[in-house]
Amino acid sequence: VSTQSTWEAVVSTQSTWEAVVSTQSTWEAVVSTQSTWEAVVSTQSTWGFKHLSAGDLLRAERNTGSEHAKLINDCIEQGNIVPVEITVSLILKAMAAADTNNFLIDGFPRNQDNVDGWDRETKKAAYFPEPEVLFVLFFDCPEDVMTERLLERGKTSGRKDDNAEAIVKRFRTYQSKTMPIINFFDEKGKVRKIQATGTVDEVYTAVSEVVKAAGFAEVSES
Repeated sequence: VSTQSTWEAVVSTQSTWEAVVSTQSTWEAVVSTQSTWEAVVSTQSTWGFKHLSAGDLLRAERNTGSEHAKLINDCIEQGNIVPVEITVSLILKAMAAADTNNFLIDGFPRNQDNVDGWDRETKKAAYFPEPEVLFVLFFDCPEDVMTERLLERGKTSGRKDDNAEAIVKRFRTYQSKTMPIINFFDEKGKVRKIQATGTVDEVYTAVSEVVKAAGFAEVSES
């Protein structure tokens, strides 16, 4: 699914989320924890989604020498958020260059500014019609389980924020910034909750049922 060899970071008492986007006017959101990461990989290969990581796209762009590279580098080095217009433009360009209409977008949106920026930029995007939110997959996982998973990941990830103090801060940030976005979609009846403490196979089965119910068909391996 991504250039990362480890499972996606989780940052709340619930989970973080990925967005599954379709240029044929569907946009869903998907979240990820250790036990669901392989399930997300399987979802990509079985259902034909293209995985796009907002973080990976920004890290790749910062090394290109483009007009945005210096700004992205400065933001990352100073711990600031990259302007949402840049993040969305990178996502839309990657979508336009892909050979599919269905996408798993990881690490975006994380807050209201991300949502507002997405709505604003997609309305004027020249790549394809404005996507529409179809549903949100919400992987529910207790904070103690996610803390254990993140600390285990920290043994090999090399990430400075995979430590107990930073994890607690990320949980609190998630609750204050990202949960309101999930609640917003929940009020619209678009959230599909998945229990994320089970095995990869159990989580993937639950995800598959939601994806099938949304009208997606499995991709033939032939």
